[in-house]
Amino acid sequence: MSVHLMCGVLSDHGIDPVPLLRASRIPLAILELPDRRIGWRQELAFQEDFANLTAEHVEVWVETGKRYFYTVFEAFGAANISAPTLRHFRDLTTTLKTNYSVGRYRSIDIGESEAGIEITLPHELDPMSAFFRFTVVRDVAAIAMFLDDLWQGPFPLDRLELPLDPVPAALEDMVHFPVISGGTAIRWIWPTKLLDVPLPRSNAILYKLHARRAQSSDSWLPASAQIDEQVSAILRRPGNAGLSLAQVAAELAMSMRTLQRRLDEYEVSFRALRDEARLHEACRLLSETDDPVSEISKQLAYVEVASFSNAFRRWTGESPSRYRHRRQADGARDSADPPGGPAGSSPAGRTGA
Repeated sequence: MSVHLMCGVLSDHGIDPVPLLRASRIPLAILELPDRRIGWRQELAFQEDFANLTAEHVEVWVETGKRYFYTVFEAFGAANISAPTLRHFRDLTTTLKTNYSVGRYRSIDIGESEAGIEITLPHELDPMSAFFRFTVVRDVAAIAMFLDDLWQGPFPLDRLELPLDPVPAALEDMVHFPVISGGTAIRWIWPTKLLDVPLPRSNAILYKLHARRAQSSDSWLPASAQIDEQVSAILRRPGNAGLSLAQVAAELAMSMRTLQRRLDEYEVSFRALRDEARLHEACRLLSETDDPVSEISKQLAYVEVASFSNAFRRWTGESPSRYRHRRQADGARDSADPPGGPAGSSPAGRTGA
C-alpha cells in the first residue's frame, strides 16, 4: 500500500513510476493491486529512489506524508484511530512496528510533566542524504495529520524536535505547533496529563479487536537496522514459527551464511529466536483454536508431539493441554503470550540451528 501511494503521488506530478518500480524489482501489478505484498528490501529501495528523484521538491514529500491516512495501515491504523486514550495509541505505536519507515519508535517521558514519542533513524544513514530528509519530512507530515485526526482537532503538542537544520518551509507551513531544529531524533512532546484523556473516537472494543489483528498480521516487517528483529518478525508471522535458518535467509534475500554471520555479530542465537516464535504461536493456537495438540505440533515443524510437549513444558512449566484448559477456564483470551517468555528467548549464544 505504501509503494502504491507513492506511485500515485508521482503520477499526479507527471512522473512515470514504472522505472522506479522496475529498478526496485517490484511487480508492475502493484499499480492495479495496492494490497499486493512486497519485501522490505523492495520497499526500502523504492523509497530511496523516490527521495532522490524528488529531492528538490520537499512539498512533494509533505504531500506524500499527508496521504498516509490510518486506512493505509489496515488493522494497525484502525486500532490506533479507535484508541481509548493517547496512552493506548502510544503503547501500540511504539511496540508494534510497521515497515513503511526506517524510523525506530519508542516512548519517552521527560520528568513528570512531559511525555511523547521519539523516532530515531539508523546511525549509518547520512543526515545529508535525500533519503534521510525525505524520511523525516514524510513521517512528520503523516503523524501530524494522524494526531489531528485522532484528536479531532489541532493536537495540543508542546513542541516537535527535528534532526534537520533548517526545517523545510513546506513542512513548517503545514504544522501548527512549535518546531525546534537541530535535534538528534524526531521527538513529539506533549503534556503528560493528556495521556489518559479519553479520545473522541475512543472505542475499547474496536481497539481491542483491531490491535489483536494487527499483532497477528503478516502485513508488516519491522523497519529495523537490527537483524534479530527482522528475523523475529518473519518467524512470528502465523505459520512461520517452524521455518529453518535457510528459509528465513531466503525471505530476507540473503545467503544462509550471511544471515548467520549477521546474527553472530549481535550475539543472537537463531534457535532462541525460533523458540520464542514457537512459544508465541503455540500459545495463540492453544488459546484461539480447537486444533489438536498433535496438529499444532506439526504446524510448528516438530517431528514428534512429545518433542513439542517437552519444549512447551520447559518454556512455561505446564503441558500444552494444561495451558489450554487454564486459558479456557480463566476466559483470558486477550493475548496469546504467557507471563515471561521461553528460557531461550534472550540472546543465548552464537549458535544457529
